[in-house]
Amino acid sequence: MLDQRQFDALYTWLQEPQQCHARPIKTGWRYRCNHTFEHTAIWLRRQGLNVESHLAQLKALGITCDCGILSTLIDWPTP
Repeated sequence: MLDQRQFDALYTWLQEPQQCHARPIKTGWRYRCNHTFEHTAIWLRRQGLNVESHLAQLKALGITCDCGILSTLIDWPTP
């Protein structure tokens, strides 16, 4: 499970132009997304964290991709 500091770092990283490129629009936010966890998995690996268990937590909540994290979560889900 990620702690809040780690989740905040992931969230910020996903917003970057090289990842999901989060940007405000009139009706909310717009993301560039390939509808996978590609960027989340990269970040988790770079942190030395278990990719599969963290992605399983997200999938259990119905989150299906990187931009889903940005558009759905404020904090990392706790069991």
